[in-house]
Amino acid sequence: MTPIADPETRAALREIGCLAEDGLDTARFAKLLAERLESNHVAHDLGEVPTVEATVGQLVGQVVGRSDEQVLELARPLLAAGPNGRVQQALTNGYLLCASRVRIKIDIEGEEKTTSIGTRFLSGDEAVLSRYVLEPRQKRADSMVKTTLALTALVEQRQPTMAPRIGTFIEQLTITWQRALTPGGKS
Repeated sequence: MTPIADPETRAALREIGCLAEDGLDTARFAKLLAERLESNHVAHDLGEVPTVEATVGQLVGQVVGRSDEQVLELARPLLAAGPNGRVQQALTNGYLLCASRVRIKIDIEGEEKTTSIGTRFLSGDEAVLSRYVLEPRQKRADSMVKTTLALTALVEQRQPTMAPRIGTFIEQLTITWQRALTPGGKS
């Protein structure tokens, strides 16, 4: 466990019960992040998303009471929106942790730049979950399929003797996806 460098941050973490051996107790911290999200960051419909989403830094600040770069780095993986994220697993009320990105304008030495930062929020609303959980997965899957097909076509074009292997590869990949997407199936 990596010790928290800043003594004021260590004191703040100790106060909320998240300091273990001078390091962050990630299990306890994930639970507190989940509780904060449940109390202040739930989108009941698509229109509420912009009003409830928060950055990792904002969430850490709300829970710890101060901002600390080291704690932010430790908190990011806890707030992974996938099924294995620690905060996702700490939720017990039927909500799912959702991820989004917001574009903000910042001034860097007199030059205005637009950047994108990640946000998190909870929802149990079907339209919200479709847009922020299912649709991004669909887009990534579509992109992976297109990239795989383009790459296998390139292999086949440049190495024609591999054509039979490419066909077998595509068949095996299709079977793998069918098994993975079938309830009770194994990949």
